Amino acid sequence: IEEVTGVPVINAYGMTEIGEIASDCGLHDGLHLQEATILAEVLTDDSRLAFTGRGELVISSIMNRAMPLLRYRTGDQVEITDKPCQCGRSGRRIKSLIGRQVRPFRFADGSLYSPTHLNVLFRKFPLREFQATQRSTKLLVIGVEFLAGTFDRAACLRAIKSEITESVNAAIDVHVREEEFAANSKFQRYRSEIDTVNSFNVVFDNSHE
Repeated sequence: IEEVTGVPVINAYGMTEIGEIASDCGLHDGLHLQEATILAEVLTDDSRLAFTGRGELVISSIMNRAMPLLRYRTGDQVEITDKPCQCGRSGRRIKSLIGRQVRPFRFADGSLYSPTHLNVLFRKFPLREFQATQRSTKLLVIGVEFLAGTFDRAACLRAIKSEITESVNAAIDVHVREEEFAANSKFQRYRSEIDTVNSFNVVFDNSHE
């Protein structure tokens, strides 16, 4: 984009609950934390909170007086550094965004399935978006929103169901239905309506579909 337009492009990272958390400078060497408005910490693998290092990003902010957030666990895995940036700006930076924690679905037979495997649907079918909801240990509901175009939607829904059933490889029912998702609302692609267990393994979603 910079090459075509001649306009500098800046990456920014934020959340609906917090607003802007960090953005990069012209050197594009990590994202500078907005430390005037938020407090960022890292929850390490040994359950310690630190100001630098690798782990889950934890944010505190009182900018929204109607809903202040203290040590809000974002689910995002990051690396934070306090090494000075060559641009001259002080403060800490998110050196890298590693990925987001996604809890796997657990089925009745005890098997675990990472819903990030479903991202293959974007490559195989004309989808704008989809949402996978585990209703029970034996039921998975998939809502899909198609791209504009002329094609057999009923046949496509059947093919998506077949693709998911084969991918899951467990004794469950898969329901696929067409939906329309609101463009400006909070969206969660993978959802579970059953109780989770703390011992679940965690996978990282590095997709940018």
